Amino acid sequence: MRAAAGVRTFAYVAGVCAILSFQFALSYPVATARGYPPLSKFWEIYAYYVPFVGIVFLPLCGGQRTVRLYSLGAMSVVSSLTLASIQANLDTPRPHINHQVGIGGVLYYDPIVVTARALAILVLMLPAIYVSEYACTCFWKAIFGTFHAIFKKLAIVKKVTTSS
Repeated sequence: MRAAAGVRTFAYVAGVCAILSFQFALSYPVATARGYPPLSKFWEIYAYYVPFVGIVFLPLCGGQRTVRLYSLGAMSVVSSLTLASIQANLDTPRPHINHQVGIGGVLYYDPIVVTARALAILVLMLPAIYVSEYACTCFWKAIFGTFHAIFKKLAIVKKVTTSS
């Protein structure tokens, strides 16, 4: 039973890493844009938020509660830094160094602005991620509880009895 919990915890952390990687991949074009030619609205508005749909499937992995909380906290911090970098890049139309050196260029160009924005975003993002993960956990518990009750009525799930 202990090994299965370890696998579920690893799957949960891997899911968080996959969400962050997908988010970084979709956010990279807008975080490193020069300002001209302008990007489409998908890249500027929606691309950052699309990977958060993956939170719906994270509770299916399960895992230890402390690992889940730490993983979601780390996800909130990294996501808020990414969004702060995007906002700092889109603030002014003038080109930044980041289109040549990558997303680290925004941090180099405006470290105070990015850090201040990241902290402001983190205040909103941390509860949003925790609440959405909790809501998804309740959703999947309700779905699987309903299926279990239906299967039990249909006698698909066998009753486990202990013999003494």
